[in-house]
Amino acid sequence: MKPRRDTFAEDYIRETVAAVLDAANDSNFSQLELCWFEDVLNAYFDATVSSSSNIIAEARRQYAFRLNQAPAGRELCAPRRVSDGKSPVSIEDLRELADLRESVRHYTSEPVPTCVVDEAIDVALQSPTACNRVPWQIRVFTNSSEVHEIASIAMGTAGYIKSLSHIAVLVGDLSAYSHDRDRHLIYIDGSLAAMSFILALRAQNISSCCINWPDIRNREIRMAKRLGLQPYQKVVMLIAFGYADEDAIVPFSGKRDLESVRKFGELSVSGDEVN
Repeated sequence: MKPRRDTFAEDYIRETVAAVLDAANDSNFSQLELCWFEDVLNAYFDATVSSSSNIIAEARRQYAFRLNQAPAGRELCAPRRVSDGKSPVSIEDLRELADLRESVRHYTSEPVPTCVVDEAIDVALQSPTACNRVPWQIRVFTNSSEVHEIASIAMGTAGYIKSLSHIAVLVGDLSAYSHDRDRHLIYIDGSLAAMSFILALRAQNISSCCINWPDIRNREIRMAKRLGLQPYQKVVMLIAFGYADEDAIVPFSGKRDLESVRKFGELSVSGDEVN
């Protein structure tokens, strides 16, 4: 916040501290995440040191023995100043990469190296995500029978399903959210990650095609059973990928013109406000 108040987050600081203390004994968290938890709380209690809030004082006492325990020499994971580094790619380079991305539905059987897929997922991990929760997983399948089975659960794949060589299932994870207002975040964060994943694949000369996931209960159930999903996990979309068959044909995708999709803000006046 700018300017930063000396009292904030009273509504949830105690539960946050309790969760961070519990996380230290939870193997589901990586060391980097644990460092992030601690460094953010250290920064928070530094920022609120002059607060008169009894709630913050209580949380500080609860967390006191962990304050400022970051080992010397370790990179801090707390908030930092905005980077002033210049972009390593030009807008022309980015536009060219976006233009090169095509919806390819026919692939060779050549396997895509795991390191190539991992590079693309690592790029996707840099996508924005609400409260840094990263509420998604990418399940990757390379066995042809499994690829075909998974693709068949989605609709609209019958015409090219046999030519698919790899498929990724983007799975949203709602377990980190406790409010109804957050129920759409897996789709927002998942979509941001998917685009980064797709462009990162194309940057490595790997083609892809987005496959729509229908919101149909019997298909949700089938996919959940095959992937072993928990009740809080939901499929967001499927992405076919691989080395394009050189004889493959891709559709021409004429895009709408800029003026039709870019609108500068104009608030409308409702009837109630007029009256």
